[in-house]
Amino acid sequence: LSLSHFVHLFTKTAGVSPKRWLSVQRLKAAQALLFSTTLPVEDIAQRVGIRDVGYFYRIFKQYCGITPGEYRNAASPEDRTAGAGA
Repeated sequence: LSLSHFVHLFTKTAGVSPKRWLSVQRLKAAQALLFSTTLPVEDIAQRVGIRDVGYFYRIFKQYCGITPGEYRNAASPEDRTAGAGA
């Protein structure tokens, strides 16, 4: 299976490119960490596989419409505690 054939099949099946799919998975994981932990945003970016924190901020805002800090602050502390066990 060649790389181009894999990309074609993946895109046809999933409806998005593998690169876009992976980015969305990383951003979803970042959302979960922002919601359930008090880790610094820089650490969260590293944990989800994004080394450039500036890039992380840009794509997070594009994906969510708000910055990582705004996302974290949007939920009350009680909501974060409840979400941590879920």
